[in-house]
Amino acid sequence: MDDVGSPSCGPTTRRGVRGGEAFIFGADGNCGMLCEHSPCDGVVLFQVAERLLKYMIGSPSKLVRAASVSELPAPRRLRWKCTTEIHKLLSSSADKLHRLVENLDMKVSKFCEYGKEFIKNQKMSPDAYIQVALQLAYYRCHGRLVSTCESASTRHFKEGRWENIRSATPQALDFVRAMADGKLSSSEKMELLQGAMAAQTKYTILAITGRAIDNHLLGLREIARELKMETPEIFKDEAYLISNQFILSTSQVPTTVELLSGYGPVVPGGYGAYYNPQSDYIIFSISSFADSPHTCSVDFCRAVEQALRDMRELHDSVKLIKFADDTTLIGLISNNDESAYRREVDRLVSWCSGNNLELNAQKTVEMIVDFRKSTVPPPPPSVMDSPITSVESFRFLGTTITQDLKWEPTISSLIKKAQQRMYFLRQLRKAKLPAQMLVQFYTAIIESILTSSITVWFAGATVRDKQRLQRIVRSAEEVIGRSLPSLQDLLILEPLQTDVMEPEGSTETATAATNLAHTAASKLSQMSERTKQLGTAIQDPERQKRIILVIVCVALLLDNMLYMVIVPIIPDYLVELQKQAAHGVVHTNFTNGTVHKETKENFDLQIGVLFASKAVVQLLVNPLSGTFIDRVGYDIPLFIGLNIMFLSTVIFAFASNYSTLFLARSMQGLGSAFADTSGIALIADRYTEEAARSRALGIALAFISFGSLVAPPFGGFLYEFAGQHVPFMVLAAMCLGDGIMCLVVLKPFSNKERENMPVGTPIYKLMVDPYIAVVGGALIVCNIPLAFLEPTIANWMEETMHSEQWEVGMTWFPAFFPHVLGVFLTVKLAAKYPHLQWFYGALGMVFIGASSCTIPACKTFGQLMVPLCGICFGIAFVDTALLPTLAFLVDVRHVSVYGSVYAIADISYCVAYAMGPIVAGKIVHDLGFIQLNLGMGLANMLYAPALLLLKNVSKMKPSYSERNMLLEDGPTGLYDTIKMEHREKKKKGLCTTIDENGIETFAQRSFSEEESSGGEYA
Repeated sequence: MDDVGSPSCGPTTRRGVRGGEAFIFGADGNCGMLCEHSPCDGVVLFQVAERLLKYMIGSPSKLVRAASVSELPAPRRLRWKCTTEIHKLLSSSADKLHRLVENLDMKVSKFCEYGKEFIKNQKMSPDAYIQVALQLAYYRCHGRLVSTCESASTRHFKEGRWENIRSATPQALDFVRAMADGKLSSSEKMELLQGAMAAQTKYTILAITGRAIDNHLLGLREIARELKMETPEIFKDEAYLISNQFILSTSQVPTTVELLSGYGPVVPGGYGAYYNPQSDYIIFSISSFADSPHTCSVDFCRAVEQALRDMRELHDSVKLIKFADDTTLIGLISNNDESAYRREVDRLVSWCSGNNLELNAQKTVEMIVDFRKSTVPPPPPSVMDSPITSVESFRFLGTTITQDLKWEPTISSLIKKAQQRMYFLRQLRKAKLPAQMLVQFYTAIIESILTSSITVWFAGATVRDKQRLQRIVRSAEEVIGRSLPSLQDLLILEPLQTDVMEPEGSTETATAATNLAHTAASKLSQMSERTKQLGTAIQDPERQKRIILVIVCVALLLDNMLYMVIVPIIPDYLVELQKQAAHGVVHTNFTNGTVHKETKENFDLQIGVLFASKAVVQLLVNPLSGTFIDRVGYDIPLFIGLNIMFLSTVIFAFASNYSTLFLARSMQGLGSAFADTSGIALIADRYTEEAARSRALGIALAFISFGSLVAPPFGGFLYEFAGQHVPFMVLAAMCLGDGIMCLVVLKPFSNKERENMPVGTPIYKLMVDPYIAVVGGALIVCNIPLAFLEPTIANWMEETMHSEQWEVGMTWFPAFFPHVLGVFLTVKLAAKYPHLQWFYGALGMVFIGASSCTIPACKTFGQLMVPLCGICFGIAFVDTALLPTLAFLVDVRHVSVYGSVYAIADISYCVAYAMGPIVAGKIVHDLGFIQLNLGMGLANMLYAPALLLLKNVSKMKPSYSERNMLLEDGPTGLYDTIKMEHREKKKKGLCTTIDENGIETFAQRSFSEEESSGGEYA
């Protein structure tokens, strides 16, 4: 505590200071609070003061001096030991403070002619109304409008404080000019006042929702300053500097008790205007600097009061007109005589005019119900010299009435509303609410909709419409688990319920029903809140990346499971078709009407063509799908691919002939061309850091391997014990679920991310890039052993090892584990030694080559597992090392758009898997199984040295201009690309300008090191 002499607070003022707040106690009994705005908003201090005053008003007895006060020790003043220099500084500060206090010209006024209740009765916002009055007062005092600041709280944002509402709008200028010249009528001035208030309200909404301009401009200015960039030209512009000199600083802090507050002006020659609107009066606190020749607080306060009076007169000169809504006039026209009907229309118009009601001719319609065979419609009557529109139907009190008096539109509307509310009934059932509460909810929320105006339309409803309504009731019965009254029963019982005596205990029943309704509403509110939380969690960037990885991994898993699940199913199914043909069963091909009789000679060829059709179609479509992905983004192609895969899987499930199977297999190739390429590209785009990208792509590859290896035993088991349809329907259901996740999380058709983004490098240019070509060749060569062994190893095992069926089915399953191990090791090694990616790929090809050469030497099933595991282990090394390398090559050598480059990777896979089923069998037949494996192994070992070309890829760096613009955390490749283009233009000395036609051009610019801080915020 200290004693301060102050002209404003009396000779001696006790001031207790804590942080940014000061409690001031005057010797004459006056007390107050002082707040420094930086640590907290003024609203906080007002709430403290308001609560204190309410406590004092509500508990006056507690303010009486208690006897125990005398028992407390007397307060003792603290004596501070200060040096002479500190005493001089304190004395200087006190003199400066006293000069500031003496220079403050503050006028406090209480405008008692009306308050906010009158303004609200005029359907106007009190804050907008007073803001326009302040603009009018300043215009009358100074002949112009100036930059005005009104604070708007942004506390519903995290760490939000406040935003600026700019009240000096063009609409406010039009209004104050009209009030000054006096040429317009009162009604015209009222329209301008309403326009000014509407503009004020609109900007207020923008400010409190974070869409105003000042905070955004401040953020951009401070970012440029922190990055030591040259101050952008906009912050040096004179208009920007003037707009940030808030000559009129205003603030509203409404309270429920009478509180006086105020603050000083923020610039010399300016005003500080605080106002507190109460029900019947408005408190103003106007401040300015006494040494300013341009301001006077007393004159401005008088101008504000006069502005409020003049604005009140505008209301007194305008009549309150209400519209006559939902007024219906029914007339019976006999013998084509309309005179009585038209007289009644004229009487209605006259009556409305005499009772301050206005008929809106544009919303008045006429409908004629006439069931005669030959009719001539009469001319429509007129309302206020405007002809009435003739319609075929209109909506009256929620019920649609048509010319033919049919109720199908009304019933369809009621059914739609009821079906929407059925969702909440099901959610309450999932929450395990008791049946009694569910019945109560159904009665209040759903049954009330179905029985809306039921006495009007039920008798005229068709049987079909009544059945549609009853289906809603039956659905509710299934959800609740209890029988419910039909609509017919409700219609019969409704008139009788008014005469029934209220039984004893009905009050308790009503109370219990009310409690149940409150509980149901609480449950719905909780579910809504959880839904919002889930939506917020999904939109979190890190969580969204993980969810996207899950979606893509599931899509890749499904694609490869569908690719391999037919291995144990299709041969057996085609054999059945062959046996049926041999016994004379005729299968009709509906495309050409011919009869197919399968023979042993073309049986193997049909299987090979069917297996290869997917890869062939995928190979043909990939160049187009890569370009399409670069154009539209990754989300839409992924969703399209999942839909096509879903349709192909369903067709597989119900295929009854070879042509249908071939169609389904080809459709799968089409879907894979979109889903696989866009999925891998989406991962590369979202995971921009090389370590995270390698890890994410490694996880995706593990799912590819798992799908390929687990599908044959999965399909064989379900086909054997559940039938042909089941394995495909399970996969179709999984595909449908993944598509729904893609639609909910990625929102492909509402995502604007790709707008104005650059187009990726054409695929033909990427194909001729030597580094990408080497990677593509490695992917082809390393996948040839797997693609060629899948259709040939089964026969070789049966001939040489005499393997049983379970051994053939389980051939590739153990290889899944070394594949996952290879992915894990490559990701770990790449994170620690990223410059050796080429070596990991070459090492994997050596593993593949050595393992392929040792396969023919195996004599037992156990021995065969070793080289097969080696092949999959090597493939994991190659894929995990080289797929991220493709994205890195695009980043440093081309545009960072990944659709086309991963289409090339998919083409590489498809080349191997398209040749496998067709070429492998021919090679085994002509040269032998041993020569096939030796050739594949030799090809891998000879190609491994070619990866030395990629040795220096890790040393490639983005251009200096691109590195300069990587300022944000975790930027995306597309974002980097567009920023790089702008940096390149700046590097060449070009700047973007907008000519008079609104066209963006580039002009030579000169650079300056001068920096300006721009206008400061008060």
